[in-house]
Amino acid sequence: LNQANAGKRQISAPASVKSTLAEACAKADEAAAKAKESSDEERPVKGLMMRRETAHNLLQHASTCPGYGRLMIPSYWPDYVIEMFQSARRENMPFVSFTESHFRMLCGSSQMPHPQKAHTGGEDSLFICPNGSAAGVADGVGEWQWRFGLDPRAFADELMNGAKIAGEQTQHQVGLAAETRAQLMLSEGYQGVTSFGSATALVAALDPSEAKLGVANLGDSGLRVLRWSDGFSKKPRGVHIACRTSEQQHAFNCPYQLAHLPQPKDYADLKAKGMASLVRAMEKSGTSKQDLPSHADAYTFEVEEGDVV
Repeated sequence: LNQANAGKRQISAPASVKSTLAEACAKADEAAAKAKESSDEERPVKGLMMRRETAHNLLQHASTCPGYGRLMIPSYWPDYVIEMFQSARRENMPFVSFTESHFRMLCGSSQMPHPQKAHTGGEDSLFICPNGSAAGVADGVGEWQWRFGLDPRAFADELMNGAKIAGEQTQHQVGLAAETRAQLMLSEGYQGVTSFGSATALVAALDPSEAKLGVANLGDSGLRVLRWSDGFSKKPRGVHIACRTSEQQHAFNCPYQLAHLPQPKDYADLKAKGMASLVRAMEKSGTSKQDLPSHADAYTFEVEEGDVV
């Protein structure tokens, strides 16, 4: 998560970054020297020096994130986190000026399907709104492929595409809470699905002015907000989970999932296409209860600049 304004230096043009951070380092040095002269207490000095070190490392990492351009990853994150950001497929974000003060997500994605599923790209799907206001993932159910010969990713793709469209349409809607927007996006995505299949799904929507992340989660996908603590608060120094979602399961290995199932009117066409096994499965299952977007757990998380979601 990132906030762009004069007091927050994670986004800037490269020249402005160097100038702003150099000035911040100089001020931190001066303040630390004064604090050391006027007080024997070690704690405030350590805090000031820590901020100076962070400023230097921000400057160092400014040129190590190809694709992000203006993004700098604070150096307090472990190397493997920084490497993950560098290797992810990053979205091209619109330019953000220092006059803006709202939050947004700086997003990237990475998919690693099972080798046996690599030729299809896997069963899962995702979306990221271009302005970083929302993102989502859907975990397609592979049984549709090995049992019925259908592409399980088709359902997941349609679900995420519909959610993305709803996210773009509602990003500037006044009075729409982040949690409600996430639920709406999941519901709209589901309404637009036409392919048979099923998937678990999670949608996250950011309220940039309130610094709140709304989440709608159906199934056993998960979202964690990771936050760094400098050790001066109640949390020990290091990374901790600030908030998280919980899994939804009917029973072990039986998560909630959205599904689009064939109806009796589809049976003749399916049999003609050689999918009699799918018809038999539907007839055997009868009118079993389905999970719906309204069954998703909804969350509102307060977020801070520098959080990793």
